[in-house]
Amino acid sequence: MMDVKEVAKEIRRELKKRFPGYQFSVRIDRGVDSAIYIRWTDGPTEEAVKEVVWRYRKVDYDPYSGEILTGGNRYIFLNRKYTEKAFNEALKRFKREWRVNHKHGEVPDPEHCGECNWMFLKELSETTLPPAPVKAGVY
Repeated sequence: MMDVKEVAKEIRRELKKRFPGYQFSVRIDRGVDSAIYIRWTDGPTEEAVKEVVWRYRKVDYDPYSGEILTGGNRYIFLNRKYTEKAFNEALKRFKREWRVNHKHGEVPDPEHCGECNWMFLKELSETTLPPAPVKAGVY
């Protein structure tokens, strides 16, 4: 079995190959179980990144209860952030393209409507964005 440090190197290599031009932070945490934290700004969707890295995840479950067994597991945590520019452009596009009839009329308003906010964040999370500039402010 590969050591978590080797797995993190392999993940970095695969992400670079699959998403050239995008920056990812891949960090490890060791303990009874190990964890790999992957962070990026804008860029590919979480689902697209998951397709690349999820095979490196190793979690042992009890076959009878389904509970996670302690020790030897390798968790992977994904954290995608958005630059202010990408977030605001996506919000403008959402307001322009989505026309839903509900309590505030024709224009969806994610800032004041929970349903609109959920729809906007779902659409944003499913949208591949251009690479974020290095050292960009993020949400």
